Amino acid sequence: MEQRRVSSVPEYFLRFRGKQEQMVVAVAFGPDGLYFAPLYENQAGQTSIYKIVPDATNSYPYRPMQVEDPRQILRERGCLGCHQINGDGGFGGAAGPPLSRELLIANIQARLNNAQYRQLLADLDKLEEEPWVSTRPARAAVLNAEGEAAIRQWIINQIVEPRWDNRGSQMPNLGVSPAEAAIIADYLLAKPADRGWLTQVMTLLRSRLAWASFGIGIVVGVIGLMAVNWVWGRRKKPRL
Repeated sequence: MEQRRVSSVPEYFLRFRGKQEQMVVAVAFGPDGLYFAPLYENQAGQTSIYKIVPDATNSYPYRPMQVEDPRQILRERGCLGCHQINGDGGFGGAAGPPLSRELLIANIQARLNNAQYRQLLADLDKLEEEPWVSTRPARAAVLNAEGEAAIRQWIINQIVEPRWDNRGSQMPNLGVSPAEAAIIADYLLAKPADRGWLTQVMTLLRSRLAWASFGIGIVVGVIGLMAVNWVWGRRKKPRL
């Protein structure tokens, strides 16, 4: 039974690199390779059948697991099943803490400045079992760094091995590499892009127009109410 258990997170060996949507809909093993067919046709209107053959002597220019888009990593690794990324419109799950930049920095900074937390890291360094033996350099890297560098290293450590500083962590190990974790950390810590003057003017105009519309609505409503009361009052007066 132990030999049949999955020992690691599944990895991609095939990835579509085009800009449009694409997916595999047919797969078959043949005597000379693995055959598959995509769902959508190419730009020439053709649908091809491809064959994958392993070749250890070939130098591949691109590996499927080489992903540099942080949002793609978050999506494919399942991070959005538990966390909400407020910086991109608030998408994601709610089982884990939100990953908005300001809240994330504040929470990590408070933890790093806590003397009890530093003592916790020292106690974990004394353990002689995994993953706390192999994560000793990760804890040392956080303690030796300062400011945003320490926060960035903390995020990387947490993504790579969630139990590195917490024996009871409920966050699963998703098999994210240190390189991918660094890409995600930089994405989460990136400051919002400075909006151009035209965007700021349009935002200001939209807000002014919204307030003006709101004020006009109140005035019209008051006038309408006064008119109704005036008509109702005239109807109630006795006729001579």
